[in-house]
Amino acid sequence: PEQMQADFAFWRKCVTAAHPGVFWYMTEKEFDAKCDAFAQTLTEPMTERAFRIAFFYIAQEVKCGHSVVMVSKAREAFLKKTPVQYLPFECFSFKKQLFIRKSIDTTITTGEEILSIDGIAADRIIDSLANSFVSDGFNTKYKYYIEKSNIQLIYNRIFPQKDSFTFVLKDTFQQVRSVRLPCLKVNIFPLKVKENDPKQNIFTNKKIRAFRLDEKNPKIGILKIKSFREKGFKKFYKKSFEYIEKNKIEHLVLDMRSNGGGNIFHPRHLLSYLIDTVETIDVYRKNQAITFKENLDKNSKSSLRFTERFFPWLPKKLGVQTSKNDSIINIRVTSKVRKKYHYNGKLYVLIDAGCFSATSMTAAFLKKNKRGIFIGDETGGGEKGSNALVTGDLTLPNTQIRYRFPFYRVSHNLTPQTFGRGVFPDIPIEYEIVNILTNQDLEMEMVRKIINK
Repeated sequence: PEQMQADFAFWRKCVTAAHPGVFWYMTEKEFDAKCDAFAQTLTEPMTERAFRIAFFYIAQEVKCGHSVVMVSKAREAFLKKTPVQYLPFECFSFKKQLFIRKSIDTTITTGEEILSIDGIAADRIIDSLANSFVSDGFNTKYKYYIEKSNIQLIYNRIFPQKDSFTFVLKDTFQQVRSVRLPCLKVNIFPLKVKENDPKQNIFTNKKIRAFRLDEKNPKIGILKIKSFREKGFKKFYKKSFEYIEKNKIEHLVLDMRSNGGGNIFHPRHLLSYLIDTVETIDVYRKNQAITFKENLDKNSKSSLRFTERFFPWLPKKLGVQTSKNDSIINIRVTSKVRKKYHYNGKLYVLIDAGCFSATSMTAAFLKKNKRGIFIGDETGGGEKGSNALVTGDLTLPNTQIRYRFPFYRVSHNLTPQTFGRGVFPDIPIEYEIVNILTNQDLEMEMVRKIINK
């Protein structure tokens, strides 16, 4: 208990001093009250796993989706040598229910509902797994988005590994039965995202970005952005928007669903083709020395030192301006409006809870400029901003548990109607279980419906 209390006190001191968003969603008084209450619970010895799970629930009170509690390096090495015992299904959640997509047992069919696993009700399993992730602010949809398609991979985050599992199933005829199946030693159900035929793509870049025409209406161009991380985006956007202009594409779909983000310069380039106003992004952190550098890993210290030296030297053509005062280091990134191949036509923006970090920023600026009709679900990342850019791995001295957190706050300079939430769609889309099992794309169907009208 003394070791855990010392580690928690150390984390509390470090996160208060260096985390840029620790008091973004709660006051210092509220934070202190939560920390004091948690410290009083550390009275009995725990395993590393038990302490990490308990510590996670107080660490996630910061409400920063970029902050992660990680195992110690010793446990990480142990887990790499320990075979994972997977659930024998590929399953997914839907509205607090669990369903089977694929099974190793031929007597169990797609669409059957899992009512419980080892006596634990499905809704409790779903909530427990979702709440083992952190999202920005008061948005909970991102947690459930991560959980719903990764249940087989993340089940052991919360629940113990077993050689076999007892399932209570309900089939499509509403018949309930109990089955016991052995675990899988190898994940034979890797997550596969449904893709369009690559031959339909007019331009593509490492399968991260693709531009194509809608197979049902060639007047609709579809720009699919799956990540803002990869290089080569400048050439890709130029070719795509040149094609759009020369072929007089009347309607453009910007599909950013499931895009977890990336660097802030990438969406800045995309926005230059779509909006007519200059926007600014403020990236800042506290202007004070980090007193716990010896507890940061080598890469974290190098990254922090690199940005401190690198940003002031960035060329002005990138729209970067760095300034310091007694309290903060501020990096202002200014967007530009591109005249050549600028798209002024009808725009439809597809979003969902998988839109995070830089993707939420992109959606926020498009929404502010009233650029397009937003279709889908609330973004997982915050409309106002997030903590990001450079992260550090802080090792707690006794337990060696690691806490990864960002050093910079990214502010979108917007005033959202609902603070601490994501970008909301103009037209929300609600799926039913039959839509999921038949791989329907209701967002694209809505786009076609609007255009046909």
